[in-house]
Parts: sequence; C-alpha cells; structure tokens
Amino acid sequence: MKCFRRLPPKVFRVIGIGVLAAFSSWQPAISSAKSLDSIVVMGWQGNNINPAFDAQLREIVYSNLQASDRYTVLGLEQSVQLLKRKGVPELADCNKLKCLNQLGQALMVDKVFLGEVSTKGSKYKITFKVFDVVRKEIIARAEKVLTYPAEQLKDKLEKLTREVLKKVPVQGRVVAVTDGRITLDVGSNVGLSKGNRLRIIRLKEVMAGNRLLYMGEKLVGDIKLIWVGEKQSEATIERSYVAAKQGDMVDIKDYLLFSKPKQKEKPVLVAGIPAVTPPVEQQPQQPEPELEVTPETTVGVLTINTDPTKAEIVLDGEVIGQSPKTIPNLKLGIHEIKLTKQAYRGWVGQVTVKPDQENSLKVNLAAYGGKLNINSVPPGATIIIGKRRWGKTRKTLQFPPGSYLVKLTKKGYRSKSQRVTVKNGESTRLSMTLDKEGVSRIPDMVYIPEGNFTMGANKKGADERPAHKVYTAGFYIDKYEVSYKKYHKFLTATGRRQPDFWDDTDLNKPDLPVVGVSWEDSNAYCKWAGKRLPTEAEWEKAARGIDGRIYPWGNASDSRRTNTVGEKDGFQFTAPVNSFAAGASPFGALNMAGNVWEWCADWYAEDYYSNSPAKSPKGPDNGELRVVRGGSWENSADNLRTTNRNSARPNNTAYNIGFRCAK
Repeated sequence: MKCFRRLPPKVFRVIGIGVLAAFSSWQPAISSAKSLDSIVVMGWQGNNINPAFDAQLREIVYSNLQASDRYTVLGLEQSVQLLKRKGVPELADCNKLKCLNQLGQALMVDKVFLGEVSTKGSKYKITFKVFDVVRKEIIARAEKVLTYPAEQLKDKLEKLTREVLKKVPVQGRVVAVTDGRITLDVGSNVGLSKGNRLRIIRLKEVMAGNRLLYMGEKLVGDIKLIWVGEKQSEATIERSYVAAKQGDMVDIKDYLLFSKPKQKEKPVLVAGIPAVTPPVEQQPQQPEPELEVTPETTVGVLTINTDPTKAEIVLDGEVIGQSPKTIPNLKLGIHEIKLTKQAYRGWVGQVTVKPDQENSLKVNLAAYGGKLNINSVPPGATIIIGKRRWGKTRKTLQFPPGSYLVKLTKKGYRSKSQRVTVKNGESTRLSMTLDKEGVSRIPDMVYIPEGNFTMGANKKGADERPAHKVYTAGFYIDKYEVSYKKYHKFLTATGRRQPDFWDDTDLNKPDLPVVGVSWEDSNAYCKWAGKRLPTEAEWEKAARGIDGRIYPWGNASDSRRTNTVGEKDGFQFTAPVNSFAAGASPFGALNMAGNVWEWCADWYAEDYYSNSPAKSPKGPDNGELRVVRGGSWENSADNLRTTNRNSARPNNTAYNIGFRCAK
C-alpha cells in the first residue's frame, strides 16, 4: 500500500550623460551627418603573449574599428580612467554578461569588443566577440587558430577583426511605410561616408523588434534600402502586409558589407553561402581562360543533386526546375548556380561545364530553423499554415525561426487554430484536439472523443501491467484541477465542513488546487456541480491521449512543464491550476502530471488490469482503497508518468491530493 503524509508544509543604475561628462571629456559622437555606434575594446585577454606584442595586437584591433567608419571608439586608457573616477575599476577586466552590461552603461557605449589571444606550442588561438549593451547579449563572434610567424598573425588579426564586424547586425531606421513598402535609411545610422560603399551581397534577414520582416526569399512587404538619400536596392514584394511603422529601428542581419574601395576583391563567405563580391568601382578584369574545344563539341551535360532534394535551381538567372536534375546541351564554360529550399540556407556558386566528361554538382543544404511536430486528435487532420496546405497529421515540418498560426481542419470536426513559435535548432511539438461538430462546448472542460487508447505499461510497476487496448465513450473532463475559489462556492452553498489545511497560507490561495479533501468530499462536489469523478480509464486517456505517450506533453521528462519535486519549476508547494500550459495533455487538460494527486471514481486493485473489460472499465466492484493518479509537487518524474497508479483510503485528507471532475 502506498501512503500519503498528512503533516502540513510550512541595475545596475544607468549613469546619465551629464554625470559622465562631468567626470571626463568623453561624449558619445553626435553629428547631423552621421550617428555612429560607440564601442570600447575591453575584456582583452592575452595568455602567454609577450606584453609588448600583445599591446601591438590590441592596437591593430583598435585601428580597424576606427577605420571601419562604423564606430566611435573609446580608448582603453580613457575607459580605465573613467571607471576609476566612477569607483568601479574592476569592470575593466570583466567578461561575463551582467558585468559587460554594467561596463557598457557606465561608459555609455553601445557595444563592447572582447578579444582573447593565446598561444599553445606554435599556434595562436584568436577569439573575438561583440557584446551589445542594449540587447545584453553577444551579437557576433569569430575565431581562428593560426601559426607563426608573428607578422602574418598581424595580417590575420586585421582580417578577423573585419570578419567579426561583418557579423554585427546593422540598424536602419524606417523612414516611410507607404502602399505596403518599407523604406529603410541605413546610411545615416551607420555613419557611411562618401569614401565608403554599401554593397548588398545577399538579402537574408530583417527584423523589427521580434517580428521577422524578411528571411531568405520571403518578404513581408516591399523593402527598399536607401543610403544617405540615394537608392541602392529594391527587393520584390511577395506578401501584401507589413509590420513596421515610421521611426522604428530595424536590424539588418548578415547581408551588408561596408568597406573602402580596393583594387581587388576576393570571394567572401556570407552566412555560409559562397558569393563573389563585385568591386565598388569597375576595375579592369582579366578575361576568363577559354576552354579549348573542337568545333564539334560546344555543349555538355550537367547533373545537379542536393540533400535534401526538391531545391529550386536557378541557372544563370533563370529558374529551370528542382533537384535532382540533369541539364543536357548546356553551353561549355562557367555558369552561375543558385539553390533555394524552404527552411534551408540557400547556396550560390559557380560550376564549369567541360567537354567529354561527366559534369556534376552535389550540394548539402544546411537546415535553417527548427522542426515543428504537429499531431491531432483525431489524426489525419489537414494542416494549413499561411495560405498553403502542408499535408495531414501526424507530420513533422521544417520552418525558419518565427511565429506561425497553425490551423487544423477535418470533415465532421470543428476547425481549430493555434499560434506556435519555432526556434532555430529546436524541435517544437504542437498537438490539438478537434471537437466533433454537433458536440456542445462546456466552459473550462475539454472533450475527449470516443475510441480506443492504450492503457497501462509493460515495463513499469506490476499494477500497470499489461498494456492493453481500452475503449471509452466520448466524455468531458475539467481542464483544471478544482481550485480553492471554486470549492469555497461549494461550501457556501451546501454548508459542508471545511477540508483539512483550509487555513494553511502556503496552500489556500484562491487559484491553487484545493487539498485536504477526501474521496467523499470530492465526489460530493462533483455531484453538486452536475458532474462526477472520472473513471481511472477516462483519467488516463485524458492525460496521455491515443498515441501512448509517457507524460501528458510527450515522452521526455521536463521540469519546465510541470510542478514537481524541488523549486526549479518556480513553486515550493502547489501551483495555480492554470499553470504550465506547455505541459497540457493532448486534449488540453492542464496539470495532469504533478501539482496534486487526483481522486478517481474507481476502487483500486493491483491486479485489475489482468482481467479488466476492454470497454469502459469502471474498476472493481468493491475494495478498501480508491485510485489516485498524476503525482504531486513533491514527487519525482517517475511518479508523474501517465500510467503510474496509486491509491489511498477514501477518508484520506492529505495536503497533496486534490481532484477534477468529468461529465
């Protein structure tokens, strides 16, 4: 017999610009012609490096920051003096996020540049990071391992500095929103001068707040970029709505490069996509070496394969189909290839078609975004996202990071929609229960449709065996455990005695689940409310659904989805009945794992599953114990399994047992 205890449980402040000016001559750069971000080189670590050489390396970084024309750079000595005057000199050596935020605010800079150079054997390891004071996060990083000699290291250091700067999102200001077009002024916000050029390598991502305006080939409106009043590029419109207003600051990520004119430009890699950067000013180009072919051989065959397949192929600016594809009679020489696929990073490159040989191109496209696992009860519902149908449940889809409205439809059932957020590199589960048409809705209850489900488990406790198919008729079950607030109405209406622990201030808040109720108390409440206690089979089906999951939310334990032992979930004792929406069962019932054990209608017998009926079982005809299910706030993950069975005497009034009703 499993028993229950009855004993009750008992900014850093931002410094104003005037104050900073009083201590020093440092002022953020303000100009009508340009408004540069300010940056400071701090948190520099030189490990096993000659101090004089370390100082030279830091100076190289400092000079490159100034030469980028993107920043007003605060010098190291000036920074240290300011920190000493403010009484916080220890901030000069910090490299943790909270400390960096304090440092940036104390120095009134927008960004902090962090550098680390160390040696091991004959190699240098260089790591650069850029911390954004407003966002309070690292927004760019670059790392390289290089070998001697030291003079080459200086050159590499310059390139690495430029590389990490290219990864820093540029900001543009929305200067106009008209007829579905967003116009962004990027020049005045990054301080471009006439000696520099804005070069668009590949449009990738534009964010306004947390909303994605542009990703890859998808647009949310016609985005036009301007540079100091001069038009530079326009993107074609694909959707007809926008989500930005005039004056908004917009992040422009991973597709803008800023540099001074050079004689030669080398190929660069932007966001993992090979691309060739054209020179700012047209330079004389060496003619491409011509292939020596016979008059009879002027064309060749090219085969293009991708992983995954069905990527769109653009050959020399023309869409020619999807991969895999074999292109016959293709002119010999160099051709531009562009490959794109929904939720994968695009690829741009060149291929040379030669005579008398097999010409082939194989590209592995990197996934971009996260997986979205969509299930429904009943299965086989049509998935609609945006204006497109994506097949039927159960299905796993890949989407770019962002917020999506998912709609499920099925004949004979009411359609249902739910918004879900997809995060990069993560898998998100979405499960919806569709109500049958003609079935009435009851407030704060969820409908469980008729049909079979798997009850019990073969590899756990003896009383959970064997796993077996059980049919239940359609029924409703409370979405939430019965709260103190609702139970108080019952007491007022009936004059029934208050349950144990009614005055315990740790447990008796209005939205917490009522505890200290016996089986008889719970049964009486449900009858008063025009309902009943659920059978054990009904409870388990409502908790685990029809796909045999271990926990209401899936097959992996997760303390973020339930109130379990310890305080990592944010609660020392019970949690409000509407908590942990992410841990809802497939039908939408909350807290069916953890929080409080819940009374069921059935008598308990350890061997009941070995001879229980396959249709609507109601437990043994009699017994000494009643079934309780679901685990509580003081139980570990194993007790929170949807198949775990427990029991208690009907008159037990424990501080960790509550209930919910069915109908």
